[in-house]
Amino acid sequence: YGNDKFDEYLSEYEFKYRAASFLLLSGSCFILANLPKRPTELQLLNPLDVQVDLEKGEYRLFDKIYTPEMGQLIHIKGFHPTIKGNGASPIGPCIQSISQNNAARAWNLATLRRKTKVSGFLRAKTGPMTEKNRDLLRKEIDNNYSGPNNTGKTMVLPDGLEFDSTEAKATDMDWKNVIMQSASEIGLAFGVSDKLLSNNSGSTQEIREHEMAMFLKTVIPLGRKITSIITRELPGILVNGQKLTFSLDDIEVIQLERQEAQRKARHSKAKTAGLLFKAGIIDRDEARAIIGLEADPSNNYINEQSEELAPETDRQEGDRSTDQ
Repeated sequence: YGNDKFDEYLSEYEFKYRAASFLLLSGSCFILANLPKRPTELQLLNPLDVQVDLEKGEYRLFDKIYTPEMGQLIHIKGFHPTIKGNGASPIGPCIQSISQNNAARAWNLATLRRKTKVSGFLRAKTGPMTEKNRDLLRKEIDNNYSGPNNTGKTMVLPDGLEFDSTEAKATDMDWKNVIMQSASEIGLAFGVSDKLLSNNSGSTQEIREHEMAMFLKTVIPLGRKITSIITRELPGILVNGQKLTFSLDDIEVIQLERQEAQRKARHSKAKTAGLLFKAGIIDRDEARAIIGLEADPSNNYINEQSEELAPETDRQEGDRSTDQ
C-alpha cells in the first residue's frame, strides 16, 4: 500500500491474504486500528479471539470487553441470512462435503495400508485357538502381509485354518468418485470451478476461461470489499490522493486476456482499413492512420499491412477461396 502503516510483522501480501482467508473461512474479519481515523498501525485479529455479544451489543477481544480506548475496531463480514453478529462462511453449506471428502481419503488410505485386501477373519476348523497362537498369527500377518510394501503377497495358511472374506470388494471401497464429487461441491461454495480442480480439466482455453471467471466473480469482488471498507472506516490512512486498492496487472490470466483483446483489435482495424482502401473509400495514408501507422511516401499498399496483421485463420480462409 506504499505507506508502511500496516502491521510491521506482516507484509502487504500477507495482510491481504490473511484478511481474505479469515473472511472466507470464518465469515468475519476483524481489524484493530491503534488510532481512530488516522492510525499508525493495523492489527489483524484472529476471529477466534473475538466474540460478538448481540444481547449486550458489545465485542469481546481476548476475553475483555472492547472499548474505544483500545482503538478502532473494523468488522468485515459476509452476508448471513439468520444471524446479525457474524457473517456466513462458505464452509457452512459444504460442511458435509468436507467431511465426506476427508472420510473418503481416510478410507482409501486405510485400504492402501491393508494392501487393498478386503477385510475378513480366520477360522480354526480343529477347535478354539489359544491366546498365544492368536497373538503369533496376528503378528505374522501384521509384519509380513500388511501394508503397501507387501501388496500381492500370498499367505499360506496352516492346516486347520480357513479365511472367510466379507462381502465388500476392493472396488467397492474405491471412493475416488466421491472425492471428486465432494471436491466439486466444496469448490462451488468458494466460487472455484470444478474444471480447475480436476486433472482432466480440458483445453488450455477452457482453463483460462474458468480462471478468468473465478477472478471476476470471486477474487476481485472479495478484494474490493476488503479495501473499500478499510478506506471508508479509516479515511486518514491515505494521504495525497492515495487509493487503497490492488493491482490487476499482477494477475496472469487477466494480462493474457488483455493481450488477446489487443491483438484482436489490431487485426480488426487492419482488416477494416484494407477493405476501405480497396473499395476506394479512403486513401492509403488514411488507411495507415486507422491502424496507427504514419503516412508512407513509398508505394506500399495498405492491404499488405492488413494481411500482415490479419489473424492466421483469416489468411487461411483467403488462401482456400483463392484455390477454389
